[in-house]
Amino acid sequence: MPTNLQGNLRHLSRGRGTAAEICRVMDINRLQYKRHLNGKTLPSPRTMRKICDYYGVTEAELAKPPGQSSELVRQRPEPGLPPPSRCRRETCRGSQPAHRLQPKRYRQTSAEQAAGVSAATVSMDASQPNSTSTQAIRDKDVVRDFIGGNAIMAFCDAPWVPVFVTVCFIMHTYLGLVALSGAIIIFSLALLNELTTRRLLAKGNRASIIASQNAQTSLRNCEVINALGMRTNIQQRWDKKHLEALGWQGKAGDRAGGIVAVQKFVRMGLQVAILGVGAYLSILGEITPGIMIAASIMMGRALAPVEQSIGGWKAFVAMREATKRLRTMFGTLPERTEPMDLPDPVGNLVIENVTAGPPGPWKPTIKGLTFSVDPGTVLAIVGPSAAGKSTLARVIVGVWPAASGHVRIDGSDIDHWDREKLGRFIGYVPQDIELFSGTIAENIARFAQIDEKKVIAAAQLAGVHEIIQGLPQGYDTEIGDGGQVLSGGQRQRVALARAVYGNPVLVVMDEPNAHLDTAGEEALTAAMNKMREAGMAVIVITHKPNLLTTADQIMILMEGQSQGIGPREQMLPQLMGRPKVVPASSAQHPQSAPASGNGHTDPDAQDPLTDRSSP
Repeated sequence: MPTNLQGNLRHLSRGRGTAAEICRVMDINRLQYKRHLNGKTLPSPRTMRKICDYYGVTEAELAKPPGQSSELVRQRPEPGLPPPSRCRRETCRGSQPAHRLQPKRYRQTSAEQAAGVSAATVSMDASQPNSTSTQAIRDKDVVRDFIGGNAIMAFCDAPWVPVFVTVCFIMHTYLGLVALSGAIIIFSLALLNELTTRRLLAKGNRASIIASQNAQTSLRNCEVINALGMRTNIQQRWDKKHLEALGWQGKAGDRAGGIVAVQKFVRMGLQVAILGVGAYLSILGEITPGIMIAASIMMGRALAPVEQSIGGWKAFVAMREATKRLRTMFGTLPERTEPMDLPDPVGNLVIENVTAGPPGPWKPTIKGLTFSVDPGTVLAIVGPSAAGKSTLARVIVGVWPAASGHVRIDGSDIDHWDREKLGRFIGYVPQDIELFSGTIAENIARFAQIDEKKVIAAAQLAGVHEIIQGLPQGYDTEIGDGGQVLSGGQRQRVALARAVYGNPVLVVMDEPNAHLDTAGEEALTAAMNKMREAGMAVIVITHKPNLLTTADQIMILMEGQSQGIGPREQMLPQLMGRPKVVPASSAQHPQSAPASGNGHTDPDAQDPLTDRSSP
């Protein structure tokens, strides 16, 4: 066995308990693990995967010389702390470390089920921005672990309880009465356990979910927390939620522990009782000693499922709550049928009397918009904050649904398109740039099969090819979660390259120059001209006049309604001359004209470009 692997295993094992405790969690043979630690044998591929999963490292990191892998140093806990969160374990009860608990048996669910939950989670996050749908992934794991764990065996064995009790009655009536009374008592304790812990466990689970979400939000904003000195306040806020969850779970654990203690006492008493009754009947000559022993075994088999259900009741309650949340999530998603396969779109966009707003109990932020954009046309949308510009962008690309009206692409409503197919023909640069963990090439290619020519062509069109070439690994540079190794301007330009990958027919950009310098804005302007020449329909939301000079049409949006739309030559001089826009409340004819129509402005109103922020 390589000394590197042996040394790293010894290094990671320190502070995690005994080898027997570690092996129980990993579900591997303790003697074999000790032989791996002593360098006598090599782990099998299956055992190696379990070891890597438990310690949260890769096989390559285990093969490095001890002390040279920062990941191994990071994964090693302080003495008494549980292993890294990447290892799948049961949640600890009270203050007992999680790595001292009994192991679970894991069964991988079908790919269709996992993909269905993941797709529903993405849909929930997109359509309901304030939702907590990321919890659905953990709920899916809870249900899977319960189905593949030991607790489910109690429910599988439950139908045999009447059979074993009936066999005891066949042996002798008194033996059957003892077994039946024992089953009733144990079942009553299980019911009492449910009644006394259900509400506590539900409150504890909800508090735990809130604490986990607060921790995730804090980790995503760690720069702000450190810069503004908020670490103590955020930590206290998390501690409050976490201690609340532990309090509810601890109280439920105390009650369940008391019931389990009573159940064990009753179980031992029943065992003595049936042996005593059997001995008495044997003395009377009504049964043989063999029947007495058989009755004791049968009663034990009859009571085992009820006893196991009490021990695994916490897992059952967690599974039940997770199933309820999953059903609620799937119930809130609109039911979609398989759409008809339509021809590839050309890019004719028509907005027909669309009213929309953020999902949920919010008032509409765009009201009765009507306009159209033809291929090879650049439409710029301007307006003050909270005018509905970002809402309009999300509705156009189908992220948010329209409350009324229609968004049509090539004459077909956007809901009639296959979203996966249509997505390949749409480019979208959101206001908040989100890149994904992976290489730059993977992000530009939208994590599909990388086509080197298309990736480079998209980067060149976005003007980011030279910047990518200057990175350490070029297009193979790992950018981390959210593109954290890139600057704000670089992320925005990579997002633009992702939007134009594959030459889409419709490109929607929301404040695409918010983080760009002068060179970046020049590259963006050149990219917009290339998009027009390529026949793309381009919609850009901006506050900066230099992008307006590239547009063919300009629309002014205020209070969710169009205040004017027309050619650049007509609208730009009025905007640069700071005309006032007719407020939506006082406009007599708020309906907008098509992109090819004339504008509608009042020279005495306020400039919509005065507010430089975007909703």
